[in-house]
Amino acid sequence: MKHFTRTVLAVSLVLWLVGCGQATSPEAPAPEPVQAETVPSTAVAVDKGMIAGTWQRTDAPYQLVISGIAEDGTMTAAYLNPNPIKVSKASWVDGKGVISVFVELRDVNYPGSNYTLTYAPDRDMLVGRYFQAVQGVTYDVSFSREK
Repeated sequence: MKHFTRTVLAVSLVLWLVGCGQATSPEAPAPEPVQAETVPSTAVAVDKGMIAGTWQRTDAPYQLVISGIAEDGTMTAAYLNPNPIKVSKASWVDGKGVISVFVELRDVNYPGSNYTLTYAPDRDMLVGRYFQAVQGVTYDVSFSREK
C-alpha cells in the first residue's frame, strides 16, 4: 500500500507540475484555469479531515462528496453530475503537509475519467485536474466547499 500511496502522490505532483494547458470542449464551457499559487508554497501540517465534506465544482453543478477518510489512504467518495456517477477508486495522500485526492469514475460515459486534486487550505478549496476519458482531454478544475 505504501508503494501505491507514493505512486499516487508522484503522479499527482507530476500532473500538477506539467500543467499541459487547458483543454476545451464544445459541449460545455471550459473550466477556469487553475493558477500556480493555488498550491501552498510551503508545506504546513494539514488535518486530513479537512478534505471531508461536500464540494461543488466552481464551473458546473457537479458535486464531490468525501467521507470515510482512513489512515491507509482510502476514502469514501460520491460524485453527482447531478445524478450519481459510480466511483471506482478514491484515495488520498499526505505529501509532507500537502493533501492530494484521487477519484476515478467508472460508469456510462465515464470509463475511467478521474480527478487529481490538491487541498488548498488557505482558500479551503480542492484544485487540480479532471481527465475526461471519452474525449481524452484534461481540464483544470476547482471545487469549493458547500456550506
